[in-house]
Amino acid sequence: MKKFLTLILIFLSIGSRAQTPSKELLKATTFNGLEDKVKPGYGTKTDPIPSGAFKYISESPKMHTRMLKLKNSYRWPNGEKIDFSKRFSTRNEAGTGIVDCYSLIKPGTTDTIFLFVDPYKEETTYFVPEGLTAVTLPVIKDELQPLIKQIDESKVATDVFPSKEITMELLGYMYNHFGVSLFMDPDKLSAVVADKEADKELTSNLSRYYMISKFYAYAKDIQDPKQYAFDQMKVAFQKYIQLHPEVKIGDLHLAFQ
Repeated sequence: MKKFLTLILIFLSIGSRAQTPSKELLKATTFNGLEDKVKPGYGTKTDPIPSGAFKYISESPKMHTRMLKLKNSYRWPNGEKIDFSKRFSTRNEAGTGIVDCYSLIKPGTTDTIFLFVDPYKEETTYFVPEGLTAVTLPVIKDELQPLIKQIDESKVATDVFPSKEITMELLGYMYNHFGVSLFMDPDKLSAVVADKEADKELTSNLSRYYMISKFYAYAKDIQDPKQYAFDQMKVAFQKYIQLHPEVKIGDLHLAFQ
């Protein structure tokens, strides 16, 4: 009986882990060193959040990532996303530099938080401003459910790849929450992208499908997301050429050996 109960607990534990997104998604979307702890006065003019975005103004991808981490590290207490579109710049408390101020209006109310951010500094530890909460894996899980459902439904569609509309929605979400570097692997994609003899639409679809598959693997906490995405891209390629034998494939078959 004891052995049976142990097996049940192991099974439930495995199932629970499978339902939780990978910590890599939390790491990609939030400030490194973010503590789930409210710090009084944090995010005010005297203690602005050091986003560090403008430290990388000459490195667009890195600056974009820093800006994403600011926008995606926090939520309203009920889990709703925060609108960071209302922003102005002003002098810092010492009058020696510039800080950004975001007017955050709680949905359905007129309650407003003025969040001050220093885009020229960054730290190793970040906190939660009063009135907000830190993003957690359960929050990410809830947000991802509709997207995961779309991917699952597209897998049983008559064609191979998700529709253009769904693909753009998925890639847009990925770009605006995690950036795209997490989902792009040159060693797996370079041979596909570089094949000039293959149908361009096919190679584009394969590359996008790889990224979406890797995103799916992280969302489902599947082991080895990189290999999973490659295997999914390979299967998609094989299915596509069976359905469309007239398509030009160049040397793509070599990329999947």
